[in-house]
Amino acid sequence: MSSTHFMKFWASVCSNLGQETTTLLPDFLPSFDRTTIIDLQGIETAYLNYLKTINISQQSFTLPSTPTGPVHDKVVATFVMDFNNVVMGLKTDHREKQERNDTPDPALPVTYFGNCIVNSCATIDKNDLVREDGIVVAAEMIGKAIQTTCKNVLDGAENLFANIFSVASERVIEINGSPKMGAYDVNFEWGRPKKDELINTIDDCGHITLSECGDNADRSLEFSIILKMQ
Repeated sequence: MSSTHFMKFWASVCSNLGQETTTLLPDFLPSFDRTTIIDLQGIETAYLNYLKTINISQQSFTLPSTPTGPVHDKVVATFVMDFNNVVMGLKTDHREKQERNDTPDPALPVTYFGNCIVNSCATIDKNDLVREDGIVVAAEMIGKAIQTTCKNVLDGAENLFANIFSVASERVIEINGSPKMGAYDVNFEWGRPKKDELINTIDDCGHITLSECGDNADRSLEFSIILKMQ
């Protein structure tokens, strides 16, 4: 989220060169006010200790606008349905991690430069995943993970990386991003981007990023997937 906001702000600066600074889009002006977050749990130190160089490979794919599969006649959230399709395609033992959009109280500015996101975790056995109704089981587990709430967005945040790497021997799939972020709306005055990719350098377990489709296809989704190099 922070990277998308920054790119939009940078693009607005470039497209307004030579004009008054007041013409810059205020909605994209990054907020660097860290005083609203008190790091009593030592989150910064814990995260820095886990930032290591990891070998990864990355590929991108585009999904059709209409999800297909055994539950295509049901009303299913796009985020859940498409992530579910991707995971079913992998068909391996894994733990699925879903992004939650809980925010601290009081809420941080939308343009706060620094993510404040907590992961929910759902565990699915391979045998349950690959059976005939596995896609339904996966969708239910993902949906429940998204709906999970917590009292404080920072509770246990200092152990996030430790928890992720503690299950590194299993197959972990992590997903983030949203087509609503408008990654392809970033315009440096030389036209709409043809390709937008987010490279994750801190997670070797598996990473999927969702965004809108870059070719302006109506309601289509684009996803990038990162897997550990074998």
